[in-house]
Amino acid sequence: MWTRLVDLTSHGRLGRDRKQVKPFASSSQSPSKPRTTNEDDLTDLDDLDDHGDADAEPEDDHQDFPTPKSKKRAAPQRKPKGPPPAKKPRTAKSTTAPSKPPKPKQRRTKSKAANGHFDPTQLASDTKIAPDNAIFNTLLNPSAALQSTAEDFLHSLSQNAGTAQAELINCILRACGCNDSVDADQVVDYDGVVDSLDNFTEGLKQENSPIYPLTSKLPAFKRFRTSLSELIERLVLAAADLGSLYSTDLIATLQTWDITMPSSQIRSFRHTATVVALEIETALCQVAAAVEKEAEILGRQREGERKRKAIHKSTAVREKDLDGKAAGVRKRRTILAEYLKEIVDG
Repeated sequence: MWTRLVDLTSHGRLGRDRKQVKPFASSSQSPSKPRTTNEDDLTDLDDLDDHGDADAEPEDDHQDFPTPKSKKRAAPQRKPKGPPPAKKPRTAKSTTAPSKPPKPKQRRTKSKAANGHFDPTQLASDTKIAPDNAIFNTLLNPSAALQSTAEDFLHSLSQNAGTAQAELINCILRACGCNDSVDADQVVDYDGVVDSLDNFTEGLKQENSPIYPLTSKLPAFKRFRTSLSELIERLVLAAADLGSLYSTDLIATLQTWDITMPSSQIRSFRHTATVVALEIETALCQVAAAVEKEAEILGRQREGERKRKAIHKSTAVREKDLDGKAAGVRKRRTILAEYLKEIVDG
């Protein structure tokens, strides 16, 4: 290519050198005026030759030093989109030291025999409380029917009041953790109650913190407070329905022994006697509320009977019957008021 350009350039220059411009003379032009047109043309041709040389030289440079071709970077292949991978759940790093495994708890001795029935003998060996009282054993037996126990006691009370009351007081002594007992004569000897309790407490003073159900953590005593409350409530309500609450010394005997116990030096006596007195008072309040409601109903019935008698001149049999019921209600109200006053003042 370079050789061809040189030939063309040389040929052009030679041609221009050989070409002779003939002067054109006209009659109107002066012979002495120089011709500027041919000189300008020659100048233009020289400029073209110079530009041709300048254009040819870069081609020679490119011919001698070829520029390397830049390699195109291959575009990264895109992977087909799919479902994002499941993220691993973050686990909280605990800064505290690993805790020691808990020690296996030792099972406590149960007070049930192998056949699944309540075993008072086994309980006596665990608590050192004598299992000789039927009412106390019933309170510890989770499958015992307390309503039947209350009815059986009231039946025994009607047959032999002294023996039945002694059994009830001995139940309270067992609840205090005391294994001493009273008989039918001691239980109604109200003047000797203080001396009897002093003798009982002397034996407990030798023991350090004797076990008693209201504060013991043994599983056998877990429901004792609830069972004791339920038994006293059922006993008082059933005695009120049968009339033995007003016709016997049941409440008087309970009050005499229970009011004396809080003055004892033994904590179990004070605590248990206070709980029993509270439950007796609560049950008596329920009976008193029922008696007040009955008195209110009888008062309305008597007033209505008087109005009917004035209009229809009916017989006085109905009115006499209502008067007798009202008298019985007043008597019960008086007895209940004395019971409650004795407990509160005691």
